[in-house]
Amino acid sequence: MDQKQIPEENWVSLKYHGLQSEFCSRYLNGLMANRNSSIDFNMSPEVYITSLCCGGNSETKHSSKRVLTSIPLDERVQKLLCQGPPLFQYSVLKHYAPELSDGDFLRVVQQYAWLVQGLWTPKTRLLKLDGPVEASRDYVLMLFSKGSTIKYSEVEATGRLEDKIETMLTVFAKERPLLCDWKFKEPTDVSFIKSYPEIAKEQAAFWKAMDEKLTSKITQGGGGRSRVDNLRNVACKNPSVIVNFEILEM
Repeated sequence: MDQKQIPEENWVSLKYHGLQSEFCSRYLNGLMANRNSSIDFNMSPEVYITSLCCGGNSETKHSSKRVLTSIPLDERVQKLLCQGPPLFQYSVLKHYAPELSDGDFLRVVQQYAWLVQGLWTPKTRLLKLDGPVEASRDYVLMLFSKGSTIKYSEVEATGRLEDKIETMLTVFAKERPLLCDWKFKEPTDVSFIKSYPEIAKEQAAFWKAMDEKLTSKITQGGGGRSRVDNLRNVACKNPSVIVNFEILEM
């Protein structure tokens, strides 16, 4: 009997993208939504996958890059920071300034952005927010500059600013009720911190000064905690305690 020949398999070459890569961060963000985000549950699987993949809107991205690279550098950086996502990996920003060396480009970036967990975010003054919201954003970023989580107790200590702090946290973090904290939504860009230790040190010194300036101002005279806040703390310290917060807040 003639043996049936097995056709050769067609192998597809794949490129690995690590956890810290731009691609990984973008796809992870696409799979998650903030509390205030709306999701189209009628979207077909094909449309959803296309929205996650860069191929679906490559023409728009190339066009956007051409427009951005045609304007002056300072304006370009500000537009990227203020009209893009709240946090940027350095490699993403640098993609829009291919004509500059890293040193020259970083000098410009530092004029308009702060470093938090190895990622760049626009300085609050560029966003032209009102006073309480501006202070809330600065405070949230300052806390995240020290670590990737913010405890409920730190939020409650802000008193009258607590609601605005929580609103700002939804921009930069994911709430974890079981752990009673907020977790920074992006992985720390360790590669940037290792590649540019001097910049990381300068930014750390800035945030230390900001800590001394903001903490006493925001947490002093914050007012007492509500009954709901106290019970939430009890539930956090003792997970076996079950509290129906919806009833308490009616």
